[in-house]
Amino acid sequence: MEKGRMGLPLLLDPLLDDRAVTGVIIVDKNIVEAKLKKFVEWGTHIIVIQTKLPDEAYASHWLDDADGHPILVSRLSEQELLEVSDLEHHDVKRLIPLGKIELDRTGHVESIKRIMLGRTPMQEQVVLSRFARFIEAYIYGKRYLEMGHVWDAYTSVLAALKEWGSLTIAEHGEEDEIGLWEQVKRLSPGVFKLYEELATSNETVLQRVELVLLACEFSITTKMNTCGEPLLRILREHKQGISLEQLLEIEELNLIHSQLPMLMDKLTKSHYVYKQTQVSKNPYHPDALVSAYHWNEERKAVHG
Repeated sequence: MEKGRMGLPLLLDPLLDDRAVTGVIIVDKNIVEAKLKKFVEWGTHIIVIQTKLPDEAYASHWLDDADGHPILVSRLSEQELLEVSDLEHHDVKRLIPLGKIELDRTGHVESIKRIMLGRTPMQEQVVLSRFARFIEAYIYGKRYLEMGHVWDAYTSVLAALKEWGSLTIAEHGEEDEIGLWEQVKRLSPGVFKLYEELATSNETVLQRVELVLLACEFSITTKMNTCGEPLLRILREHKQGISLEQLLEIEELNLIHSQLPMLMDKLTKSHYVYKQTQVSKNPYHPDALVSAYHWNEERKAVHG
């Protein structure tokens, strides 16, 4: 990142005159901290939209205003702005609804602002990502308990509850606040109650862990169709089946790469999909056998 010193008016004027710049959004620190309940290190965040970013352009750089307050400048291309499934720039794009539009030559900034106030594919992927982390922490807790490592299981189910809380927040279209558990208590008293039980109950540690694992399993089962929809949709669309290797190449699933093997195992055990062996299409392993996942059209019930 670059660091320099420049007043805000001197910075804005050339941007507004530059025909390659199609949008400028000014975001104020106080609004972000009040709305998102998160601390930021800048006083002003300027989001610049350009027709195309030059190869030498910095994705973001720091400046100071005349009083020494930090200004963060972030740049997005028009394509990155309009790609609603683009999660790489989610932290920048989520600020757009909170900012003041100084320039919008194409009308795209206002359109994206309206889209982001509703449910979008980007939000679906955020929910899927948090759901995957929730399942991962739950499975680790279950495995630790099966091995007799009660305190490791306790640590994992505590992490699972935190991921469950973050998932609940995402499902409500909100961002995690600084006081996450107060936010969870407001949105999902049941999850907060489980957290209290795990931390303060008079039951043994083993009993507390088992209680939370049961609750997690039930929640995962009931949420799979909604929270897992982006992945389930892909599986339904591939009528001839799809391998794990092919799933890992799908951009829409980038955020859950590390959890995909575990998720596919969970979906197989829950009878959402079934596996068939086929010859690998990998040119480096042409004779190897791989499993292809097929959507189970005959599935009538959900099993854990």
